Amino acid sequence: MENLRRKLEEILLEEPPPTLDEVTERLGYRANTFLRQHYPDLVRAIVQRHSKSRKDNFRSLGHKLRAILQEKQPVSLRAAARRLGRNPSWLGTQFPEISQAITKRYRLFLAKQSRQMKKQGAAIIRATALELHSNGQYPSLKRIVRVLGGAQGLRGEEIGEILTRVRRKLKL
Repeated sequence: MENLRRKLEEILLEEPPPTLDEVTERLGYRANTFLRQHYPDLVRAIVQRHSKSRKDNFRSLGHKLRAILQEKQPVSLRAAARRLGRNPSWLGTQFPEISQAITKRYRLFLAKQSRQMKKQGAAIIRATALELHSNGQYPSLKRIVRVLGGAQGLRGEEIGEILTRVRRKLKL
């Protein structure tokens, strides 16, 4: 009995604090009835310590999510969840405001990045059209895409609009 008391006291110092079910199983019991009957104070301490640890971990998740929201490089909720070892939908239900803010910030980041890429692509298309024209070649859509090796992240109609403006400028 004294040996069992010592084991329970040692368990009280473990990190992370185990559940009572884990302690019961580890000590070779099928149910925690014996432990509750003979060591009620130690059992209560084990249960309370584990409960406090869970609450502290939950609170720290909220702090970690707020920190992720403040990082310079926005991340998706899925990436944040992966980093925290959690499921994104669980984070969404437990921390709805922060999760929505992370999602919104990431979407805005992607949209801004997309606009920048399209702007760069348009500049490259314009420059290529002007260069082709200066070399005596007609700046057609096919020719520009062939020269550049792709559409530079733009759709055909977007390239067509750019070329229409360039051709007007060149009076073609």
